[in-house]
Amino acid sequence: YSGSDGYRIENEASAGLPRFDGRRVLLPDTVTVYDTESENLWFYKVSLYHQLGYVEFGCCAHITDVSQAIAALEDSRLAERLFAIIEDARIDWRLEDRYPGLRPALQRQKRAALDGRGPARKSRRAGLLEDLVIASLDGDPLDAASESATSTDPVSAEMVQRLLNLRESGGVDQAISLMRFCHDLIREDELSQGIDAVSAQLLLAEMPEPVDYRGKLEVSEVESTMKIEALVEDMLEELESEPDQPAAQGLAPADPDQVELGDLKKGNVPEGVGIMLTELQQELGDTATTPSGENREDLQAFLGGISGRSRDAAKHAYDEWDYTIGDYRARWCTLYEHRDLDEDADYVRRTLVEHEPLSRKIRRELNKVRPESLRKVKAVPEGEELDLERSLEYLIDRRAGLSPTENIYVQRQRVERDVSTLFLLDMSASTDDIVPDPTAEPLVPPDIDDDEYLMDFFRQQRERESAARRIIDLEKESVILMAEALEKLGDAYSVCGFSGYGREQVDYYLCKDFDEPFGQRARGRIGGIKPCRSTRMGAPIRHATRRLLETGSRIKALIIISDGYPQDHDYGSDRNSREYGLMDTMKALYEARQQGVLGYCLTVDPSGHDYLRAMCPDKQYMVIQDIEQLPEELSRVYRSLTG
Repeated sequence: YSGSDGYRIENEASAGLPRFDGRRVLLPDTVTVYDTESENLWFYKVSLYHQLGYVEFGCCAHITDVSQAIAALEDSRLAERLFAIIEDARIDWRLEDRYPGLRPALQRQKRAALDGRGPARKSRRAGLLEDLVIASLDGDPLDAASESATSTDPVSAEMVQRLLNLRESGGVDQAISLMRFCHDLIREDELSQGIDAVSAQLLLAEMPEPVDYRGKLEVSEVESTMKIEALVEDMLEELESEPDQPAAQGLAPADPDQVELGDLKKGNVPEGVGIMLTELQQELGDTATTPSGENREDLQAFLGGISGRSRDAAKHAYDEWDYTIGDYRARWCTLYEHRDLDEDADYVRRTLVEHEPLSRKIRRELNKVRPESLRKVKAVPEGEELDLERSLEYLIDRRAGLSPTENIYVQRQRVERDVSTLFLLDMSASTDDIVPDPTAEPLVPPDIDDDEYLMDFFRQQRERESAARRIIDLEKESVILMAEALEKLGDAYSVCGFSGYGREQVDYYLCKDFDEPFGQRARGRIGGIKPCRSTRMGAPIRHATRRLLETGSRIKALIIISDGYPQDHDYGSDRNSREYGLMDTMKALYEARQQGVLGYCLTVDPSGHDYLRAMCPDKQYMVIQDIEQLPEELSRVYRSLTG
């Protein structure tokens, strides 16, 4: 269904919970919460009204204010969870006031949600948030049925009372203020107990489950969708006002209604739409047809496919090889080198603890390439012992009346490996795929048509997926184990990642530089690596080559870890063809070899042989059949390149 306001309502079987992405209301494909069709239909209706309430009661109109308020707080993840609880409560109360006929059904859903709440969580933070959820459902946190460990606590009582004050009146501004208050109150309480910010964030695994009919509010997704929609609309209006630029030009190849935010983030949009967005971004150079000031910056940030660009990102232009014309396209790609990244320092600590046996094995392997600590150097003016041959020459020259050389000593000099290695990690959206666990027992759907058994099956499935390792985790774990071993070996190394969207926005993430210690900041950046967008390889390889050449090391190695072939929405005229991206990547690797950089590609893509044999010379690539072997294979590759 598409309403007159432009918002669409769709069934989405994979969604699990109802949600609103800023443009569409997404509902589960089927609902079997209740015994009767009528009750399940009311679950649908209440869910739909609640999602539309984000629009009707001002949340969407103030979503940028919400996002900025969340980002400004110390623990943004806690803040976002608090806002969702508070805003869900506010919307339900506004719905009851605005639509009295909906009130009985909404109250039934609240009672059902209260009855289905699980036992109290282990941490104090989780208990405080659970009390807020219970209060938002018109329940009593003091009720013993809640089993909340914080029900008689003054911190909980203060937060619950302020939440209930929103029932009579209150808008989004009041919800934001209450979020700030609760965040600060919880953090003060945790600090008084000696719980630091990092340790507190680890408790998120115990956070209260979302209320089914309310779904889950993703502030960043709603904000991004609405900004893209608004900015595209503003740009098209500007273009319509120009007589020489018809509004419909270039839009025919694709249906704008089919462009979704998730596709935009992954670079997975129809070709016509991709061209439209690229052309709109290029129009930024024409002040006559583009917004100015803040709107123009926003347009660059969203139409350009920005994936986390920081303001201090260094900008670089690189050529790209176009095999169709047999020449380079000069300064075709714009690469942004980011140093200000999200951090998760505890990820490194957990990895080293969980994989201690493998870490020891990798260190032993790399120790085999460690050189002798000292070597003898002859014919030097100072040293620990005489060089017999040079000493005899010295005596002979003196007796012959010649000026003898004084370089007659032997010196023991420490040997150092002159090696620099750059690990380049693919951070495309596909690295968020789950790595199958062959040891796990398969989940078998229940044989009987019973709602309780089905709900339990889907709950187990969600829990397993949320706890599963992903390809990006294996990439990170591999470089973490390598970094720990290289610290002992003493070789210079750098850890970087790449992603982006389109030739105007190639993102290069510098997690650890060659001369940077493997300290808290570097560990945090590596731990914070996450899947982003597309896989344009040529420009990142050229930039990595440039950084390696700057080290001046005798041995320079570039190791690329990826899960698939090069792909981007404008990587060649036909986005369905691999050829352009493969040829550009092959050319970039050839350029690196010509400049003395040893390249090696590791992929976990089972079809990697099909394209890597074209991209890379023999023995300079490897397809990992068992993805769990990636860390060990990486250490072997390193030895072969630098040993």
